[in-house]
Amino acid sequence: SNFGLALELKGDLPGAIAEFRRAHQLDGDALSLAYLGNLYGKTGNVTEAANVLTELEQLTKTKYVSAYAFALVHAGLGNRAEALRWLEKCYADRSQEIGYIRVDPLLDPLRDDPGFQNLVGRVFFARAPLPNEKSIAVLPFENLSEDKSNAYFADGIQDEILTRLSKIADLKVISRTSTQRYKNTSQKPSEIANQLGVANLLEGSIQRTSDQVRVNVQLIRATNDSHLWAETYDRKLTDIFSVESEIAKAITDRLQANLTGREEQALTVKSTNNPEAYDAYLRGLAFEGRNTVSNYSTDLSRKAIGFYERAVQLDPNFAIAWARLSRGEGRLSFNRGDAADATRGGTAKQALDNAQKLEPNSPETLLALGYYQYLVQRDYRSARTTFESVSKTLPGSSEVAEALGAIAR
Repeated sequence: SNFGLALELKGDLPGAIAEFRRAHQLDGDALSLAYLGNLYGKTGNVTEAANVLTELEQLTKTKYVSAYAFALVHAGLGNRAEALRWLEKCYADRSQEIGYIRVDPLLDPLRDDPGFQNLVGRVFFARAPLPNEKSIAVLPFENLSEDKSNAYFADGIQDEILTRLSKIADLKVISRTSTQRYKNTSQKPSEIANQLGVANLLEGSIQRTSDQVRVNVQLIRATNDSHLWAETYDRKLTDIFSVESEIAKAITDRLQANLTGREEQALTVKSTNNPEAYDAYLRGLAFEGRNTVSNYSTDLSRKAIGFYERAVQLDPNFAIAWARLSRGEGRLSFNRGDAADATRGGTAKQALDNAQKLEPNSPETLLALGYYQYLVQRDYRSARTTFESVSKTLPGSSEVAEALGAIAR
């Protein structure tokens, strides 16, 4: 395994792959297999990496396999949330491999993640460093509607509130991909916050009946499980934008975040006046959110694209929907589930052009540009420059860091 790692560091990837496979065949070592899966993930061989995860799962039926092995493969795939989940399990199991996390270069893509930093603190110090008092994780909202198909609406509102908060430089906001594993969790707020490395959590629920919406939210200081603020909003569906803005503003007030004039304006932006277009957009967000790097589905991507297309048909001036449509088309073009997907780069460009005409300097449009450069043009240098620029307008967003991490792989 060490020889395989040395070959990988030298850039001899075929040699490293062969050595990792040979080492596993000789001694059945799960870590050799994990190194192989990590390398497959970093080089874009998602199918091969997924096969390694399956092999590891099969191994658990006959021998002990450390959770660390699964974490390495997910780290290679860029699936940070899953990698952290397995590292937390490794820590809970008191596996000896957890002692590697401080120096293992295969975990470098995770080092800027607050959850990872918090875990390192728990492993090597008496207690982890105290989290930033203005850090927050927006947990998945619960769908209390009688119609369970309205789950997309709860997911979408969570995403929109998180996006608004991410535009505030004085806040540290955890990405949606990191919080999704806490959907329907029974863990205590203090445990969740400790794993994510944040001081505050926002919990919420949505109940939708016809054109009426009830939104319940509570802001929790995780260190002592105290409620900093709670509110219930009963509104018409057409007024949901103001609810999102009011919630985001209340959070910034309670956490005493300093806002610039531009940031205050960003909290109140209304992206469309068409409720049907917004509903289609939220449905697209829900399907997109269910797609992960390690469990990618072209079917989910196509469904998300279909709803984004519906949104811009209903409102051609819906810039954010155009930006999301461009990203979705670009992702399908990159992964190419079938021959037709190879042509999606052109439609990604058309959608990007429309977003740029409407809101050329918005963070969402610039994100779409960065993903187009990365996924369609394969121009990694330009993509990196674009994402670094976006980080200045979305200072609290973890998505930009994840995008830069993907390019670095």
